[in-house]
Formats: sequence, structure tokens, C-alpha cells
Amino acid sequence: MAYSSGANILSFTSGADLTSSQYRFVKIDSSTGKVVAGTAGDDCIGIVLNKPNTDEAASVAVEGICKLYIADHTSITYDSNLMAGSGGGGDLAAGSTNNVLAKALEDPGANGEIISVLIHKIGPLP
Repeated sequence: MAYSSGANILSFTSGADLTSSQYRFVKIDSSTGKVVAGTAGDDCIGIVLNKPNTDEAASVAVEGICKLYIADHTSITYDSNLMAGSGGGGDLAAGSTNNVLAKALEDPGANGEIISVLIHKIGPLP
């Protein structure tokens, strides 16, 4: 069962409707300075913990252990490095251009599962 522990949570303004993006990676939109859903391989700042609508407060975990929605569970196991996948969900980090954002602390059993992760941004894999 997914859990959170010791997460450092910051508040940002949502730059888009994130009501369907709880427990997904978010990034800062460079033109507005607000958070929006991450996309595959993005350099995201953390994981949104609530369900904010546009211009509402978004609670974003930037370090620590928290929950993450898994977009594609294929090949993800305990200790896998994760990146942002489609719609900001977690995906297995692959390739030298994808930013590692978290470490899996559980084995997901299916797409759409929520697992515990340790947020640890280490950038692209060599």
C-alpha cells in the first residue's frame, strides 16, 4: 500500500486544470511561472499532491517519500529510476535525454497504480 513520509511540500499556483493529475509529476511553465503537468522525459520539480484547478494552489512534494501514479508499469520494479511519462505519470527512466526524478519503493502491478517513491532528481542517465 502506497504511503508518504517526510515529504517537503511547497505551494505553487496551478497554470492548468490539474484536477485529474493528483500524484503526477509537474513542471514550471517557463512563460507563466505556474505549475503544469509534466510530459515524457521533462525536468519536473516534483509531484502534485492535491487536485487544483487553474490558478488554485498546488501542493507539490519536492523531496522525500510520496505517492506517484504509474502510467506504464512495464519493467518497473523496486529501486527502478523513474521519469515523467505521458501526462506526468511515472514511467521507467530510459535514455540519456530523460530526467530521473524518483526511485520506486514498490513494484507496481498494473498501469494506473499508485506506488510510494523517493523523490531524487539526478537528471539524465549517461
